Amino acid sequence: KSDALQLATKNFRSLKDRSLFSSKKNIYYVYEIALTDNPNQPQIGLGCMVASSAIWDKETNSNGTVIRNEAVFEHKAQGRASLIKATESLIGTVNLLSSDKDGNLLKMLMDMKGDTPFVTDVDDDGNVHKVFPVEDNGLSEKLDILFKNREIYVADGNHRSLASKLAGLDSF
Repeated sequence: KSDALQLATKNFRSLKDRSLFSSKKNIYYVYEIALTDNPNQPQIGLGCMVASSAIWDKETNSNGTVIRNEAVFEHKAQGRASLIKATESLIGTVNLLSSDKDGNLLKMLMDMKGDTPFVTDVDDDGNVHKVFPVEDNGLSEKLDILFKNREIYVADGNHRSLASKLAGLDSF
């Protein structure tokens, strides 16, 4: 394990030294995917940091609003936490899911995204991915209101969210 962490740290540092990354704080972005089989109905979501304290746990945090959809194993998350610490970087996104029966979330995302993406890429299957950065401008408060009475589930990233907490980060 130690050799792998050392190699990961060395490789990541090399990428950082080549200025392939930049550090940003308190950002939001709209992520849109237009699938090849249904390009006129893109999938859309919001990228942002979520407080680790938002994770619901019946024993330690019954006030949490983000619910993990499966059991997590601390030993598995600890390995990821070691990688976070070694590289001093988050190791991947956590995808959350919430219902939007009233359509207010979709409307907010469509209003936020603007016309010009920061980056556009086409994957191997021809799906078009776009990222639109969003200025905060009170967005935190609007999201708090929008999600106040909604259940939010971890759709993918149960162990990554725990790993962030185990690594001592206050958000994922």
